[in-house]
Amino acid sequence: MKFIITALICLCFSTHSKAELNLRSYEKNPKTETAIKTLTSAFTKSQLESILRDFVGQAKPSRLIGTEGNIKAKEFIVERIKKADPKNTGKLIVDEFAPDFDRAKNFYQKDYQEALKSPQDPSFLRWTNFTKDMFLFLEQSKNIKGANIVWEKKGFINSDQMLVVIANYDTLVVDSKTYKINQKAKMPGADSNGSGVAVALALIEVLSSVEIPKSVSVVFTDFDEIAFTGTWAYLQKNKEALKAYKNVSALSLAMLGYDSKSRDRDRKFGNMSIYLRKPDEAGQNLDVKLVKQLSSRNWDETVKFNTVPNGFNSSGHSLFWEQGYGAVIFTQNWEGDLNPNEHTSEDIIETLNMSTLYGSYRYVTGAVLGWALDL
Repeated sequence: MKFIITALICLCFSTHSKAELNLRSYEKNPKTETAIKTLTSAFTKSQLESILRDFVGQAKPSRLIGTEGNIKAKEFIVERIKKADPKNTGKLIVDEFAPDFDRAKNFYQKDYQEALKSPQDPSFLRWTNFTKDMFLFLEQSKNIKGANIVWEKKGFINSDQMLVVIANYDTLVVDSKTYKINQKAKMPGADSNGSGVAVALALIEVLSSVEIPKSVSVVFTDFDEIAFTGTWAYLQKNKEALKAYKNVSALSLAMLGYDSKSRDRDRKFGNMSIYLRKPDEAGQNLDVKLVKQLSSRNWDETVKFNTVPNGFNSSGHSLFWEQGYGAVIFTQNWEGDLNPNEHTSEDIIETLNMSTLYGSYRYVTGAVLGWALDL
């Protein structure tokens, strides 16, 4: 009996840990919407959930910068990419960087200056506490290095067209009353941003199995909970390399697992969002063009990614705006169904909607493939 149970456990583990997709030859060269949907379905809901659970579990109790959990998270992502792409169809790079703490301080100081305009606002004291505590945290962290993980696959026709997909893997918990960072708290970060990491890893698994005409780079950023410092480091490191491309666009993946009906403003499941710049902002036309390319088809029937041009900038995609690139973020519905557990110890897997997360994966992967194939 012990042997049988052990064998079953091993069988279950091997099934979930097997990364390379088993595709027929014609499935490796999708050319239609139907072919893409069939391809994205080859990676199952249970496999996606397994990645998320393994990622969150291996990096317990926290992926805060400088912690052992943060290092384990990096190691998990690297090993998972190697399993997903055993034939090395893409290039894997682990890029250690020295965070730009002066820029991070200026980032928070700028936000605080905005808060100073309304000192009577009830949240003013909290912003004061947050800014002071963040400055202290940055000073304590000045000797910590960050590490971005990059997987890049060149297109076989239009390799000078690049789409950068970003998902941060670090975590942060902020006390809701004092707005101070709780460094000792558990930070499971299942939705923020384990969900984005899981979808990005699944995306690599699909991309490594097919031929794509255009180039795609998937970047897992560290230090992004701190003023999007990892994304900034990526842009600075690759500034000249990105200029060599004829066209560069970017999309961020963040918080793709929380979805409720009772809290949703429209009382519906599957309400997700794509945020881009406001109509009157310079460069918004680039975002609109990118959204049209990514959302040319309904890549999954269980979720709906609504386009919201409100200038939402709470992610690393906003730094691509500053560099003159088109960029958007695929995420939750921040206005109508905000995850109440963001940046708390309650951001656990059990609070997520796995059907929505899987639908988000299928939509995002379909969108990226659609962009690469000009569908």
